[in-house]
Amino acid sequence: MAIRRSGALSRNITIGWRSSYQEPLLWAADAVVGATTWWLDGRAACFDLLHEKVSVIDLD
Repeated sequence: MAIRRSGALSRNITIGWRSSYQEPLLWAADAVVGATTWWLDGRAACFDLLHEKVSVIDLD
């Protein structure tokens, strides 16, 4: 609501909450990010399952 009051979000845009059970793409993205973060921390087991589907771009 604060975003609407600030004028940064049009009143014509609707926002809703959906359970992860109703929208599996929500948890899928979290799983990929979590596996990638663990890989960066040296725990590659989960990332190894995804590495052929994930592109890592180093902006260092």
